[in-house]
Amino acid sequence: MINLQENPDLTWRFSLRQLDLFRAVATHGSLRAAARQLGLTQPTLTHAMKQLEHSVGAPLFIRSAQGSRLTPIGQTLLQHSRRALNELQRAQSEIGRLSGQSSGHVSMGFSAAGSTLLPQALPRFQATHPDVSLTLKEITSAAHDPHWQAGNYDFIITSELDAPAKGDRQRELLTRLPLTPMTRNGSRWLQARSLHALQDALWILPEYGPELLRRLHAGQGLAVPQRQLMCLSIQLVFTMLRATDAVCLLRTQSIPMLRERYDLHPVPLDEPLDAMLYVCLSAPDLQQLTPVAQHFADCLRAVQAGQDRQARAARTNAPGKEKTRKA
Repeated sequence: MINLQENPDLTWRFSLRQLDLFRAVATHGSLRAAARQLGLTQPTLTHAMKQLEHSVGAPLFIRSAQGSRLTPIGQTLLQHSRRALNELQRAQSEIGRLSGQSSGHVSMGFSAAGSTLLPQALPRFQATHPDVSLTLKEITSAAHDPHWQAGNYDFIITSELDAPAKGDRQRELLTRLPLTPMTRNGSRWLQARSLHALQDALWILPEYGPELLRRLHAGQGLAVPQRQLMCLSIQLVFTMLRATDAVCLLRTQSIPMLRERYDLHPVPLDEPLDAMLYVCLSAPDLQQLTPVAQHFADCLRAVQAGQDRQARAARTNAPGKEKTRKA
C-alpha cells in the first residue's frame, strides 16, 4: 500500500494493484471487458475503481452504456501512473540483475517493417537473457493502439512519415525505407511512366498511406486518386495485389523478394517517387527503459546497422557502379 500521508501535500492512499486495475480498465474501455480479461467479477473491479476515485478525490471515468471513458483527471493519472509502474518494473529488473537473476519480461509492438528485424535480433537477445519472457504484438499505428496508449509496451517499432527531431526522447530513427509503387505481373499499370498515369489505379494503402499519397500528389500538383483501399494486414495486401491490378507502395529494397515470392513488379516510372518511410523505435522515455528492454533494443539497433551496411555494399557493388568506377 502506498501511504503518502507523511507528507501533508500528498494525502493519497492506494495500492499498486489498484493502479494496475485502473490501467486495465482504461485500456479495454469498459469495466466488463477489463474484468473478463483480468478474471475478476465486475463488482470487484467496480469497487476497486471507486476506492481509487475516492483516494484521488475526483471521478476518473465517464461511465455510459458504451463503456468507461477517462475524464481529463483520469487521463492525467493514467499518464503518471504508467510512468510510476514502469519505473517500478525497471527497479525490479535492476535489482534482479544485481542479485544475479536474469529473469524479467519485455513487451513490444512491431509494425510490418520493424518485424523484419526480429529473426536476427531474437537469437542475439536470448543468448544472454534466456530466462526473460517476451510479448510481441503486431501494430499498425501507435496513435490507435490501446496497449501503447495505456503504456503496456516497453517500446514499439513503427513506420512513420516524418523523422524524429534531434534530441527526441520518445522516438529514435532506426532506418529510412524508400518506397516504390508495385503491381502484379501483367497489370496494365506496368505501362505507366508517371504518377499522373496512375490516377485511375486502385491504391492499396496501410494506415499512413492516405497521407503519403496526398503528399506525393500535392508535390506534383495532382489531385489525390479517388480509388483507395485501406488494408491493415500485410498478408491481405499481398493477397489483394496478386488477385487484382491494384498498386501499392512497397519497400524498394524488397523488390527482388517480392518479385520472386509474389510475382509483383515495380511500376517503371521515368522519375522515382520521393516516397520514404522512417522506421522508429519509440517509448514514453527511451532513457528510462528497463535493463532487459534496453538490451533488446540494442539487439534491434545492431541488426538494423548490419542490414544498412549490407545494403550500402550492395549498392556499391551494383553493375552500374562497377562500370562507373572502371570508366
